[in-house]
Amino acid sequence: MECRFARAQPLLRFVVLLCVAVSPDTLASQDHQHSTADLLSELIRIDTSNPPGNENKIAEFLASRLRPLGFEIQIVPTPAPGKSHFIARLKGDGTKRPVLIAAHADVVGVEREKWTVDPFAGMIRDGYVYGRGAIDFKGGL
Repeated sequence: MECRFARAQPLLRFVVLLCVAVSPDTLASQDHQHSTADLLSELIRIDTSNPPGNENKIAEFLASRLRPLGFEIQIVPTPAPGKSHFIARLKGDGTKRPVLIAAHADVVGVEREKWTVDPFAGMIRDGYVYGRGAIDFKGGL
């Protein structure tokens, strides 16, 4: 399944712990075409169990993916070690209203013995992505 998001024409403003929104045209032009399942799998492989969270790892990952696509990136530290706020902004032409997407990247810790798959492997099987955060909330990033 190809990554299909709404075309980013208006001023897009992402003030979030974490978010990803990229137009298909931009992805193709930058040769960064990944399926949404592949992207989610990569995010799951970054362990952000809280505590401690370590959301900085996700912020750095997203920054490395979004900067080459023209996004302005800010990673704002917080008083808590390993935690930050991630802001990605893609300027539009000003003809339409801005969009804001907010999300979080930390996940609840796991009891590995209760899992039938590695919760941090981001396994893709039969069109589904398995792992901690696939639904709450890395799937929303």
